[in-house]
Amino acid sequence: MSQIRLPTLVIVGEDDAIFPPAEMRGVAAAIRGAEFVVVPAAGHMAPPENPAAFNAALEKFLAIG
Repeated sequence: MSQIRLPTLVIVGEDDAIFPPAEMRGVAAAIRGAEFVVVPAAGHMAPPENPAAFNAALEKFLAIG
């Protein structure tokens, strides 16, 4: 992951039991400049579980709107 040189967003649901936030925080830390976002009230399927928070994080990362 240290070879990644592209803008990267690592996003995880706060209740994700498959890829827990602590593990994903480590993934983000391994990618230079990566942004890390925890989606509240969401598990592994963050986009449909909390679409407003997921979309807001994605829009901010992509600088939309």
